[in-house]
Amino acid sequence: MGVVARDDGGDFSGPASVRVYIQSVIVNPELVLAGDTWRYLDNGVAQDAAWKTPSFDDSSWSSGPGKLGFKTSTGNRGYATVLSYGPDPYNKYPAYYFRRPIIVSSLAGMTNIFLEILRDDSVIVYLNGLEVYRNNLPA
Repeated sequence: MGVVARDDGGDFSGPASVRVYIQSVIVNPELVLAGDTWRYLDNGVAQDAAWKTPSFDDSSWSSGPGKLGFKTSTGNRGYATVLSYGPDPYNKYPAYYFRRPIIVSSLAGMTNIFLEILRDDSVIVYLNGLEVYRNNLPA
């Protein structure tokens, strides 16, 4: 392939031979889509630490597509899955649990993960049992 470089002043180089290698890369793959199915627990029962691990059996939990949230007096605000807040709408359960497998075929070329969360009050995110993000909660 012949390449010519040109600058802002109009000067240019003579043709040069170069080799170009193209690597197939997926730029910014979305690992979790807005409508993906989640397992969730919305019954007010506190879970022990095992729920965070990949081997935890969540088959007894409910499941539904995202976006998950509470129905309010003005409607469900676009939530695909409406969560239970318990018997008292003014005293919602203190914790809700959400799980979803994320399958990545290769980590080659991956350096970061961009996390975007819609939450009300606070959130902790775990990946393979390790805490990776905490917002509005004490240590």
